[in-house]
Amino acid sequence: PQFLADADLIAPDQRVIVTQPRRVAARSAAARLAELRGTELGDEVGYTVRGDSRVSRQTRIEMVTPGVLLRRMLRDPDLPGVGAIVVDEVHERHIESDLVFAIAAQLRELRDDLLVVAMSATVDAQRFANLLGVPEAVVHVPAPIFPLDIHYAAAADSITHRRSDSRPGQPGSIEAFIATGVRRALAETTEGDILAFVPTIRGTELLAQQFDSPELAAFALHGQLSPKQQSEIVTPRGSASPTRRVIFATDVAESSITVPGVRVVVDTCLSRVSRRDSSRGMSVLVTESAAQASCVQRAGRAGREGPGTVFRLISADEWARLPEFAAPAIQTSDLTAALLDVAAWGAPMGEGLALPDPFPQNNAAAAFATLRQLGALDADGTITELGELLVTLPFDPRHARGGLLASRRVPVELVARVLQFLDVASSQRAPAAAIRDISPKDPAVRRLVRLLQPHAPRELNAPLTGEDAIAYTIACARPDLLARRVDPGSERVLTVGGTGAVIPKGMPGVDAPHNEQWFAVADIGRSESASARKSGTGSILRSAMPISEELALAAAGG
Repeated sequence: PQFLADADLIAPDQRVIVTQPRRVAARSAAARLAELRGTELGDEVGYTVRGDSRVSRQTRIEMVTPGVLLRRMLRDPDLPGVGAIVVDEVHERHIESDLVFAIAAQLRELRDDLLVVAMSATVDAQRFANLLGVPEAVVHVPAPIFPLDIHYAAAADSITHRRSDSRPGQPGSIEAFIATGVRRALAETTEGDILAFVPTIRGTELLAQQFDSPELAAFALHGQLSPKQQSEIVTPRGSASPTRRVIFATDVAESSITVPGVRVVVDTCLSRVSRRDSSRGMSVLVTESAAQASCVQRAGRAGREGPGTVFRLISADEWARLPEFAAPAIQTSDLTAALLDVAAWGAPMGEGLALPDPFPQNNAAAAFATLRQLGALDADGTITELGELLVTLPFDPRHARGGLLASRRVPVELVARVLQFLDVASSQRAPAAAIRDISPKDPAVRRLVRLLQPHAPRELNAPLTGEDAIAYTIACARPDLLARRVDPGSERVLTVGGTGAVIPKGMPGVDAPHNEQWFAVADIGRSESASARKSGTGSILRSAMPISEELALAAAGG
């Protein structure tokens, strides 16, 4: 980015836009680059992520997340004032990064002055150069790294022996294996901080609580921390600080950001990845073996400042069997939002775009059917007026349409809190209790209110309040998950989308007497329990609340 801005490759009044896969990486990279250039953050170097921005008219290098750049491309396809686009960490193959790359490649054909660069430490460079139409434009930049001493677990001690039914932190759980690995690292190394990779946010927090002590400072690092909390971890400490640190991080620390002082990495060789779940009709996060490319990136965190040590919690034989690269998200995830985005760009079903991988036929067909049902696409894949509105809202198109529908009868502020609940993560808490804990002053909620307010009526039609309002909003956002008991009093339900599931005993928010027949379902998942197998699909309701038949039918009918 500095070279592009300083070498007269773009006009003096143009900006270099650099995508980083995560918000913490965008903020951290911008802060570090501003420091290197001796400027204040937000002047010559800035960043923009969802809900947070520090830029000015003087900004020439701007770090953004792929989603931010994608929205800009769809809003103003000419990208005025942009002279170069750098897509960093393209090897991670997130859907939005793939779309940004493909649209930028097409935009480059229309704008002779636009430079497009794809960067990564582990990418198949020639493949991306071919997609850009410049097979000769591959630049290899040597990045010196200090030597690494890599240790593998004994086969009997591998994390692959974890028990799927163990609760987080309990014996046999992923967290228990990580704790053992960290204790080994503490015993066998004396220099530098320890960075341990953990698949889940909850796991990072449990482990940080477990290890924090006066002699060892333990931190959780993940994308839901505030910018201030993240900054405290990634900002270099003074050399006089005597306390050794252990940082339990999700994959936010895998690339793009450097945690200073780290000389030891403990790697589970696991990743939390998005997979399409047909029972939910959308993507869910699952934990599975990581690719070697990701693990190589993680190991490199230990060799940035000096010789490092890496403890991989799998055996050497298991390492050899890991795939070299991860499957692209575009091949495994729900494509509803992606198909709406390419339709908004004017490329229905991705036609004419230089996508690194095409949309898989089955997943694309399911996404197309969903968008047709929402009224977002015409039969030929052309975006409708409703679709153009949905693409401006920063969440799943189903949730966006549900928010618009619910706001006719529910106050916008409550609709925004429900959508935030559905968008942040799946939850096994009772929806009403979880939503009450979301503050109306939350920046994300306030932003959603600003986006929804112009489309809400001045006066609500048959207004709803309390739990009826919450249940109706959830049902509007996920009408396909509306569920009804198979028989009165039965634990078995059938969703409108045709998925059989069971209500687990003691489920929060569901009354014991079994009087209710309909449920607004916020989350449905799979389980190996005997009761879940009775459903025929192995599915259970994870988060749901009763809803009247009248409101259920109103939500389902749109």
